[in-house]
Amino acid sequence: MSFDSLHEAFSHRAKPGVLISSTELTEDEVAGVLAIGERDWHELTLDTLEENFDAINLMALEAFIYYLPGVMLATLKEDTRNAITAVTVASMLDRTPNPDLWDSHFLARWPQLNVKELSVVADWIVWLGGSGDFALDETSLIRALENLELLKQDAGQAGRLG
Repeated sequence: MSFDSLHEAFSHRAKPGVLISSTELTEDEVAGVLAIGERDWHELTLDTLEENFDAINLMALEAFIYYLPGVMLATLKEDTRNAITAVTVASMLDRTPNPDLWDSHFLARWPQLNVKELSVVADWIVWLGGSGDFALDETSLIRALENLELLKQDAGQAGRLG
């Protein structure tokens, strides 16, 4: 996976005006999201992401999509596969490959990505598992990749190619 493919896939995404859509977050959770939201996605550091590892999961839809490549880029730059944030993102994709059973949180986010973006995420998942010591087991990584493939098929049929 290359930095260039990551930048190319996500460069069209604008920095979101809204970072948080939930009114149920704690002060600490809000502070975590805002700490990440202070930066552009390509400026995120692994330290910032690790200090606020759950923030990506708590963000509003557009913020999630905008900052997702920042998680991938930071882990690639630091060559750190087992960052808590990386495990969090990969775990989101580890679910049944039956879209009828996907929850609303997942459905509000992942199907909004286009084929090119989903392909980059899939390449990143392969990279995460490439060392053999990633926190999630092989079955979880295979499920994540299967779900990304289903999402890519749906995005392609909907004309969201990237």
